[in-house]
Amino acid sequence: MVPYSEAKRLITAAVFEHDTIVYVKGREKQTWLWNLLLLHTPKIGRAKGVPSRTFARFFPSPPPKKEEEVRYWECPVENTMEHRAVRLLSRRYNLTSTGYKYLEIGINVGPPSYVEIALGDNRGHELWLSLETWKGLYEQRWNIYKMLCNEYKDNFISVGPLTVRVCTMNDATLVRLDSSSVRITMTETTLRRMFAFDGCIDVTFERLVRLVDTVDVKYTRFSNIASEDAIRNSSSFNGHQLVDCELLALVFNTHEKNPDVVICE
Repeated sequence: MVPYSEAKRLITAAVFEHDTIVYVKGREKQTWLWNLLLLHTPKIGRAKGVPSRTFARFFPSPPPKKEEEVRYWECPVENTMEHRAVRLLSRRYNLTSTGYKYLEIGINVGPPSYVEIALGDNRGHELWLSLETWKGLYEQRWNIYKMLCNEYKDNFISVGPLTVRVCTMNDATLVRLDSSSVRITMTETTLRRMFAFDGCIDVTFERLVRLVDTVDVKYTRFSNIASEDAIRNSSSFNGHQLVDCELLALVFNTHEKNPDVVICE
């Protein structure tokens, strides 16, 4: 039998990483799971003088009675991004086995266009990072690991526009990245996996930054052409170039304007 504390820790980790599906069959087990989560008031934040908050904030209503076969719990995110950025030639690296959290790099279409790094989840929340901020975060990784072990001098680390904190919930230790408008929370395992892609980010950034001017030139030329068909038939369009094809599909698609679509290699 799984110990009570371990069950709460696993459920909490599943909430933030979406790597685990909590199977609940029958109302009796649903009620047990709900009571398990609400039984105690967990502490969110460092143990030193951080006020506790009720778990009901994260689970504002009990599971619906009709969904008895499978239920996975979602933690509401405080800042919802209404529109995802359109990125060309993007690379996305999954940080969890389900792809719930990811690290992505691509050209954000302007003009002016620029290479953008994004840390996000599959509900549309993203922290947008410059290369400088990403590098600053990477260089602070050992201090973040120390903070996870309560061995760092402070209870937060500032990296450009980001603030990094460690919080605990139901014995699960989490890393929280805050900007002025978005918050991303992850486990230590996810954090370490994210930093493992630093070399990939370097190589991809160097490749993409050389194409930024080309994207701006193509964008300007396509903007001056009336229709999608005219763009495709013009001398400015090269169907063998990925920049041209993605610009046409993502930015100048007159049949279906969908800024939330992101093409990944």
